[in-house]
Amino acid sequence: ERQRAGKVRHSILHVDIDLTTGALAAGPFATAHDASLSLKLDQEGIRVSDLKARLFGGALTGLFELKNNDGTGLFSGQMKLAGADLSALLPNAGLSGSGDVSTALSTSGKSVDAMAAALSGSGTATLRGLTIAGVNPDAFPAFVEKADSIGRDIDAAKTAGFAPEIAANGNFAAKDTEIAFTVAGGTLRAPPISLDNPAATLSADVTANLNASTVSAKGA
Repeated sequence: ERQRAGKVRHSILHVDIDLTTGALAAGPFATAHDASLSLKLDQEGIRVSDLKARLFGGALTGLFELKNNDGTGLFSGQMKLAGADLSALLPNAGLSGSGDVSTALSTSGKSVDAMAAALSGSGTATLRGLTIAGVNPDAFPAFVEKADSIGRDIDAAKTAGFAPEIAANGNFAAKDTEIAFTVAGGTLRAPPISLDNPAATLSADVTANLNASTVSAKGA
């Protein structure tokens, strides 16, 4: 962290800090910018409120609390990220557009790794202007046309020769959608998602391993 300005109020057992900083690192996951927050530290633990920052091109707000219960860390928090750039939030995923994400999370454990592995909660994500690169919404008519040109000799091997190229030759622009998700054991899961385009509908099951910072999707 690089602290630019702050006010500190403290006693033997209690510290209050109003902090403004140019960069605020959230461990290995991300770095927020232009952050401000209020921090309270006492015998019970640490409480952060009025958190405001820029993250992934969007506005981050939130609060969280971390307590020490006889050597076991207890964490709870609420966060909202509004107007995030999807290409920054999920790099190398071929996504563009913007999104809002809100979540409430909690966990406990005797180490940071144990707490990350036990993370649980729920939330919602709203996606706007979503475009998925390399997914052709008009693939089906092209499949049929190509198969007709081959005629009766069409088989699985010939289909495999042309289908992948056609399927990837385009971009899938989806209507705005809202996704509810849950987090359990450090893994985010969403029910089957339907993304609509005038030419086609794409469905997918999405999971994210928050410990490994990986996202996987299986769709049709």
